Amino acid sequence: MKNLRALVLFFFIGTSALSIAQDFFFENELGFKLDRKCAEKDLIPSNLFQETEDLILSTSLLSSISGDDYKFFCKALSKTNFSFDSILITDDFYDKHVAYYSNFNGLWQEMWIEDSAFAEKSVFYQLKSTIDSCTVANPNAGVANTFTAFLQMPEVLFFTPFYRNLLLNWAIVAYFEPQTGISVALPKTPVYDLSGVYQNVLVIRINSEDEILIAGDKNENKSTLVEVRNRVIKHITNEGKDPNLALSSGEAIVSLKNETGTSYQAYVNLYNEIVGAYNIVRNEYAQKVFLLPFNKLSEEQQKIVRAKYPQKIAEAEPVSTEK
Repeated sequence: MKNLRALVLFFFIGTSALSIAQDFFFENELGFKLDRKCAEKDLIPSNLFQETEDLILSTSLLSSISGDDYKFFCKALSKTNFSFDSILITDDFYDKHVAYYSNFNGLWQEMWIEDSAFAEKSVFYQLKSTIDSCTVANPNAGVANTFTAFLQMPEVLFFTPFYRNLLLNWAIVAYFEPQTGISVALPKTPVYDLSGVYQNVLVIRINSEDEILIAGDKNENKSTLVEVRNRVIKHITNEGKDPNLALSSGEAIVSLKNETGTSYQAYVNLYNEIVGAYNIVRNEYAQKVFLLPFNKLSEEQQKIVRAKYPQKIAEAEPVSTEK
């Protein structure tokens, strides 16, 4: 019995240590790659955020650089009527923050494509999912949802330089340029005409039991996230070969439907798989045409790839299962 208890304890400690190690490795790898990416463009994050911290400390918005004071600052940011009116920034200073923000988003997408299963285990993915959840719960709060999500995460984030930098960066970008916003929440999806050629629309449903069903499968058997990704890739790259799939990449649409009992996390996981399929296809096309991964392309080259494989995800209103 003692041996069994010791084995269970060892397993628990080992599992916890592995989880902590994965978070530590992922966040540090993300931070290291981001610093290097910025440095390649003559942007030194440590200098930028030292200047940002000094600027905010010069006001009453942040009284010290302690984690507790960062938490109070985040509480202020989470209010929809918050304003940075007391801070004057130069165009160059703002442009540096936008460049950092752009580099971060691009790098996150890159690391997601490389290993989404590993990225899902990171603290940042938890933060992203929490932001998405806050946005659904309170869509009118706008960017305040981002900082509300921070407050729902473990307090250690306020003592971690990487996340303090993100907090400052998102605050500057969001509040000094409202049109930019924070794109870590699920994007608003445009409405597409689903009444055209039926094979151009791939219908994927997720029911109240969080079971995924792909239209066209025999008896609509339950599908896994991996099967969803593979089916979406086949659909948007079909080019008319299979009469049951899209006639062309430009006409391909993925219709996502859910029931009212669907859990939000299951919906987000499914949505991410669909987006992941588009990312894979775009990346492969970029490699084929330009001999570079998508994130390394120029803005004009990326437009060409997006035009070839436009991301068309049609989200329907939740269907009630009540009789």
